[in-house]
Amino acid sequence: MHGYNTGNFLMGGGWIWGLFQLALVILIVYVVWQLIQNRRGSSSQEDARQDALSILDSRFASGEIDDDEYNRKKRAILDR
Repeated sequence: MHGYNTGNFLMGGGWIWGLFQLALVILIVYVVWQLIQNRRGSSSQEDARQDALSILDSRFASGEIDDDEYNRKKRAILDR
């Protein structure tokens, strides 16, 4: 009976496959991390946009700014 010859594993390029698998795991972790960060960033940007619109609405309602300035600033906020 012959057993597995593990000595040839390292010499035959098996270590390259191990590095490839490690790189693949690192890549998957990185992609998942980026997706989580992007999801957080988009929600905080949306919150900031809503806050800015709320402040703009209250300034317009109180008469601090006129129609033209309100519309110009609203477009600027929504275009961000």
